[in-house]
Amino acid sequence: MMQLPEYRNMYELETSHWWYTTLHQLLENAAAKERREGGFKILDAGCGTGRVMEILGKYGEVEGIDYSAMAVALARSRGMENIRTEDLAQWNCTPNTYNLITSMDVLYAVDDDIAILKKFYHALKPGGTLLLNLPAFEMLRREHDVVVNTKRRYHRKQLMKELTKIGFTVTKATYRQMHLFIFIFLRKKLGRIFPKKSPAESDLKRSPRWINKIFERIGTIENSMILHGINLPVGSSLFVIAKK
Repeated sequence: MMQLPEYRNMYELETSHWWYTTLHQLLENAAAKERREGGFKILDAGCGTGRVMEILGKYGEVEGIDYSAMAVALARSRGMENIRTEDLAQWNCTPNTYNLITSMDVLYAVDDDIAILKKFYHALKPGGTLLLNLPAFEMLRREHDVVVNTKRRYHRKQLMKELTKIGFTVTKATYRQMHLFIFIFLRKKLGRIFPKKSPAESDLKRSPRWINKIFERIGTIENSMILHGINLPVGSSLFVIAKK
């Protein structure tokens, strides 16, 4: 479970940090394509400090849940109202309720991710869509995973298999952040030669403006490739679109 400083860090960086802004580009593009006229209901499952809810508000009626009261309080300070504190493991979903469910970097921290995916399936209306972003490749596990309580990192084929078994039709599953994959891989190799002695800390930090712009530009180019139907072979994250 993340602590208050990590949630405050998230809250402060979500609107400007390249990692968030490039993810939100993909998310918003997918939501815009799925939107229907009238009664379009959206759930952000594990809504954190509310930035995704804020973005999706223009596409329908958005509801958010998160297990952390700290995160929910920060989301409310962002102006989000239809939000509550609730653990997904205890969530009693109403069948056939939502047109769209988003869950950005949440399932990696729960005990039983398959049980949650089944809940998502039942909570979606027929033809509804699930959007996921998840950390990829166990080989990239590092200090950051300790800080954010990562129980697992994901592989594309295995996740597609599990989603299909539940009943989903996977329409998009691609790795993303290829440059970050390379950076983390090399840093881990060097870390074995020059071990770090300081306490574990999150990778998510404010970047110098010029670095933020460069990484945002790289991410935007990568997003364009993904949106044109290219599935990237590696990346630090896995982005999935699945239909009920």
